[in-house]
Amino acid sequence: MRLAAAVRLVAALLVLALCCGAHGGDAQIATLTRASILLDPGERIPADDAAWQPQALPDDWSRTRPGVLGAAWYRVEFDLPADRLQLSALYVPRTSMIGAVQVNGEVVGGTAEFDERASRQWYRPQLYAVPAKLLRPGRNTLHLRVQTYPQHERALSELHFGPSAAVEAQWRRRTLLQITTVQIGTAVTVGLGLVALLAWQLLGRDTFYLYFAAAAACSSLGNLQFLLTRIPLPPFWWEILSCTMLIWCYMLVGLFVLRFVGTVRADRFLLAACAAVPLVLWAGTEAHFRVVSSIVYALAFAASSVVLAVGVRAAHRQRARGTWLIVAAGVAIFPLMGYDWANYIGLTGFSD
Repeated sequence: MRLAAAVRLVAALLVLALCCGAHGGDAQIATLTRASILLDPGERIPADDAAWQPQALPDDWSRTRPGVLGAAWYRVEFDLPADRLQLSALYVPRTSMIGAVQVNGEVVGGTAEFDERASRQWYRPQLYAVPAKLLRPGRNTLHLRVQTYPQHERALSELHFGPSAAVEAQWRRRTLLQITTVQIGTAVTVGLGLVALLAWQLLGRDTFYLYFAAAAACSSLGNLQFLLTRIPLPPFWWEILSCTMLIWCYMLVGLFVLRFVGTVRADRFLLAACAAVPLVLWAGTEAHFRVVSSIVYALAFAASSVVLAVGVRAAHRQRARGTWLIVAAGVAIFPLMGYDWANYIGLTGFSD
């Protein structure tokens, strides 16, 4: 019976792993990688004779302008033949926060003003329809106004421009992978958490069920940062909550594994570490949030490594199939946590 329960929990834990973490080309689509940039907080397009600087895309400010924050305009020029003046679309895989998108001086999307609580588009692929009447034979100019914040300093990915149907197909694939799967996974995780709570209530109140339910809750709350376009809290507090939930998810999975294999000596230490996470993030202040949160994440990654090593050792000692399944599922989360951390500190590509 315990083996059957272990198998079910492994399946649930693998789903949780996917939730904690979440193209084909077309000859008609132009990938735009050459741009000019001007750091300017103004809401109007700067003049052509302003101090524009050449800039390759993707442009990751954590590498090209570390420590620089604020608003900027990007200018991208591209040529169109007379027979390609049709309804088109612009697809932006990743950005920080977009304020306005204009083609040949006409607004095609975005928002008139920056509001970090109301325009959380940093994780959502963006698609903008470009009417044929705005395009002209020869040189066309695209302007994008973006804003970076202490928690989201990476600015703009490469851009994809072309026939509406082909570009929308790319956007749909990216949205399915990046948003829809998170939505589905979050719903499944909530259900699994409720099942774990029910199991805790009916099957003797084993603590490992409670740890799994708590990890599922943290995963679901942490995923809201990818799903909401308007946040319910001030940005700094929202970032503390999102980062805390992600770290707690992994730590609680570690506690779940340790409790399942019968090693409970680290419970108090890990729970105390969990309690300290939001306090440390808050003490780091908004200006230094990215640095402090990266350090906290690295420490959580190291702690999880130790926990998994202990779990593997216990599984080897017990030689029980159910224990090995649970530990293996915990190990499966480990590379996802590593990828999250690498992506957060800028070691992966901005468009990944």
